[in-house]
Amino acid sequence: MPTDDHLVEVALVGASGAPGTFTYAVPPPLRDAVAPGTAVEVPLGRRRVSGYVVADSTSAPPKGLKTIARVLAEASLPPDLLELTAWAARYYHVPHAHLLRTVLPPSIRRRTRRQVLPLPAATATPDTPRGLFGDEERPPARTSLGDRILARLPAGGLDLGQLRRDFGEGTDAAVRRLASQEKVEVRDVPIERREEVRALLAGDAAGSLTRAPRQAAVHEFVSSRSPHAVSRAEIEVRFPGSGDAVRRLLAKGLLRPASDEELAASAAPDSEPLELNREQQHALEVITASSGVFRPHLLFGVTSSGKTEVYLRAAASVRAEGKGVLLLVPEIGLTPQLIERASRRFPGEVAVLHSALTDAERARTWIDIAAGRSPVVIGARSAVFAPLPALGLVVVDEEHDAAYKQEESPRYHGRDVAVMRAKLAAAPVVLASATPSLESYQAALSGRYRLLEMPSRATASPLPTVELLDLRDPKVRYPADQTHRTDAARAEKPAPPPLLSPPLQDALVENYRAGEQSLVFLNRRGFARFIQCEDCGRVEECPHCSVSLTFHRARGEATCHHCGFTRPPSTSCPDCGAALSARSFGTEQVESALSELLPAARVARLDRDTGSSPHFVQDTLAAWRDGEIDVLVGTQMIAKGHDAPGVTLIGVVLADASLHFPDFRASERTFQLLAQVAGRAGRGSKPGRVLVQTRSPDHPSLHAATRHDFVGFATNELRSREELDYPPFGRLARILIEGNASAAERHAERLGDTLRRAARSLEGAPPGAVRILGPAPAPLERLRGRYRMQLLVKATESRRLGQVLRAVRADSRRTPVRTIVDVDPVSMM
Repeated sequence: MPTDDHLVEVALVGASGAPGTFTYAVPPPLRDAVAPGTAVEVPLGRRRVSGYVVADSTSAPPKGLKTIARVLAEASLPPDLLELTAWAARYYHVPHAHLLRTVLPPSIRRRTRRQVLPLPAATATPDTPRGLFGDEERPPARTSLGDRILARLPAGGLDLGQLRRDFGEGTDAAVRRLASQEKVEVRDVPIERREEVRALLAGDAAGSLTRAPRQAAVHEFVSSRSPHAVSRAEIEVRFPGSGDAVRRLLAKGLLRPASDEELAASAAPDSEPLELNREQQHALEVITASSGVFRPHLLFGVTSSGKTEVYLRAAASVRAEGKGVLLLVPEIGLTPQLIERASRRFPGEVAVLHSALTDAERARTWIDIAAGRSPVVIGARSAVFAPLPALGLVVVDEEHDAAYKQEESPRYHGRDVAVMRAKLAAAPVVLASATPSLESYQAALSGRYRLLEMPSRATASPLPTVELLDLRDPKVRYPADQTHRTDAARAEKPAPPPLLSPPLQDALVENYRAGEQSLVFLNRRGFARFIQCEDCGRVEECPHCSVSLTFHRARGEATCHHCGFTRPPSTSCPDCGAALSARSFGTEQVESALSELLPAARVARLDRDTGSSPHFVQDTLAAWRDGEIDVLVGTQMIAKGHDAPGVTLIGVVLADASLHFPDFRASERTFQLLAQVAGRAGRGSKPGRVLVQTRSPDHPSLHAATRHDFVGFATNELRSREELDYPPFGRLARILIEGNASAAERHAERLGDTLRRAARSLEGAPPGAVRILGPAPAPLERLRGRYRMQLLVKATESRRLGQVLRAVRADSRRTPVRTIVDVDPVSMM
């Protein structure tokens, strides 16, 4: 091999089993086109796969070295984004190729989309043989997953990704069986690089859409906004995965692309911003003054203080300079108001990245962003890796939200990666919250972040009053006619207290009669938390996880919320045959209680059960904002930034639900949840009131919440964290070992010894610089059939933590267990 060959290291993102990088030679015709960040196609065995050049290689040319086949220029990464992925791979201890595979759309990695087409002779085969019954009297057969997939396939086929979304787990195996039976053909089809229409108007053609409900819904939504154009971003957030419906409506003439002039005219009405108050103006001036340099800002403003307007104004300033804007939100489906405002403020420039996009749609959006056609990107945590050129501003809305932390590998934190993204791009970053994370708040107190405070609401309305209802007090728990019973009578036949205490019931009735809206919050879904035998006390448990099954009365199911196991609830105790009772309660039972209390009221529920459909979520939130719902009950989904000016009363059914978790962040999360949900009240012209039911009324976090005193809460909590060397005063990693019980325990003990040796051998480290705690069973000891042990690694600084964690990978090779490294863990379960 010639000695002047140019060698590079390539991360093979198109080969799922390739853990690291491989060395390839760059042929002379491609040398000017290949650099770090270049997307390339390379040979791997008998096939070709896509990859990214991550660095020049300094190693000696190995025997049998292969050369790069071609350059995929359209998918290349900007240098700062490549550097970001390399940093994230090092910091979170995952292979660089693995991280790239996670953040890049599959169709970008493969350059193709996998399509499943029915073969001409394919027919669904029922499980019941046809010969057993006459055609007219044969009972309906139970169809297999393969039969349902065949029935779903049109003549032109469907993307495998679409089938996965429609049919869930088992789709890939079913498609492979159909292919082996020669009922379908699976093809890799090149991605069509067509440019998406930026905005739409209702067309002039007429036509019936009675047999196409999805197209009908999109058409009705666009028509309702006439004469204004509707951006694709707004359509996507309201109708996720609607690309095919839009294309069909365009082909029928029922929709038409908006011209640049029509698009510009649609900038109203939100493009006429409100007048800023003094606090908003100061924050905006500080942020815009840092344009072109890396500077983190913590925008700490109470609920309804106008934080969104501040960072949208800052984004407008950045766009005037021709730079891009990255706006991260915790959950894309819960922020329709923000996307609508941004789309009107920046018509035709907004791209929305979310999980409901098909592979092809995500790839086209990704390419549009990289080409500069969509310079404003809104998305959840994975959007932090969007290929925005000339990035000028990064915003992390609700920066405290745990949804920014990915709980699957790679376990990165979107907020922290966003700060590094801004640093590499030399751009300011704004972390916005009414209840900042203690990590960000401490960074602001120490001077690493600039603290921008907005302690007043942007409107004249005051913050709501917050009152604790002590459920330990019988006068609070029971109606008046029950509190007069003697202790002996209560002991003889105790009456269960109602879910909603009399003071909360009275407030709800009074608010309803006044024609005002109420919100009832409980961070537990389902009807009952568990089902228990009345005689022997046996609890219905998940066979795969060490948790009880939650009873969902509407579905008639007992479900594990961790692994998804579902079965009909038992009718009697399997051990003793006695009757079973539903214990504790969730949002479904609260909804039932509210319907009994207010039979004429319009009551709705929003949680992960009812909100599994994005359409239901958007329709419910829209009805709530428009005053068409009297009482909304829900989980933390209803606490995330929604603005319904008619809400004047909020009831928190049980504040203790998150307070006593085995997690050092339990108090912080409880305060944040209460403050956020309380902030939904009194945002209009009338004052708000919040009633909080609790059995821990003396807890400091609850007292702080009644006073809206984040600073007081944070001061006390930070003092406790510092005494224990917990974040933000120390670095933390959690190591989970999963497998069968004996193997997991043995490996955890061995890994603990390895980590302690690594900590002792750190050069120049003072005693106690790194401490290893455990191993011990994880709080959730069994999950999805695997037993779990855990180790905690506490360090005084990130560098020392990383040095010790490198021992994990070497110790965990070729073991029968799964070892998970979680740096900066958010969940300790």
